[in-house]
Amino acid sequence: MKILWVLTVVGGVLWNATASWSAEPLRDSLEKGLLEEEANQNLNGAIQAYQAVLDRFAEERRIAATATFRLGECYRKQGKTNEAFAEFQRVVREFGDQPQLAQLSRRYLARYGMLPRPEHQPIPSRFIASLAG
Repeated sequence: MKILWVLTVVGGVLWNATASWSAEPLRDSLEKGLLEEEANQNLNGAIQAYQAVLDRFAEERRIAATATFRLGECYRKQGKTNEAFAEFQRVVREFGDQPQLAQLSRRYLARYGMLPRPEHQPIPSRFIASLAG
């Protein structure tokens, strides 16, 4: 009983810590930037605070891209190719600024002919002609 109580308390503390870990520093840095910019007229302080928000965002983006790629890998290893392709396509589409993960995802997709067609790439005229005739 005592062990269960300790695990419950520790789990609650960890849950609260991780839940607030992500959003709070961003929000705090943003609020600090606003305070420095507007109330204190300290533009250099505001710039530092805003840069901290962007730096943290970039790190979280890298982590999200890695998680998306690893999710695709797990699906691939389970033989769930549709789910794997969807995650690899998501990496290419949403995280193209993460070159290593995007390149690996493109390789997997190219191997199976599943690369998405870029919106700006024209459809070959021979394909259009085959539809018309």
